[in-house]
Amino acid sequence: MDGKNIFRKRKIIVILKALSVFIFVYMVYFIKLSFSVPQSHFIRFMFGGFFICLFVSVLVFALIVSRIHRGIEEEKHYDNLRQQKLTMSNGMCECQSCGNRRVVSADRNCGICGITFDAAPERNKTEQTIPQ
Repeated sequence: MDGKNIFRKRKIIVILKALSVFIFVYMVYFIKLSFSVPQSHFIRFMFGGFFICLFVSVLVFALIVSRIHRGIEEEKHYDNLRQQKLTMSNGMCECQSCGNRRVVSADRNCGICGITFDAAPERNKTEQTIPQ
């Protein structure tokens, strides 16, 4: 997990905590005033609470949809690399389908899962080299 994702998650958690504190303060204020204000103000507070809850619901829905979309994109990326060999720093390769790290660069098939590797040349060795 890279630093940007950690920062983004922390930022979202801070925003959600701030919203929950705001809603809690609003509800305490609402309960306190509901016993001492006329009915017209009570209706305004009800609509305010409704719109705050609606905003929070839309925010949570947007976060869920973005996470699902990101998962779909990651799965497409993984599926595109399934029939590739990933060169490791010790000269061996790793099968992207099953994770077998004992694949020789000359092998055409994986010894564990039996997948046939693409005949296309490897893209960029610096991009595909991983530490052991």
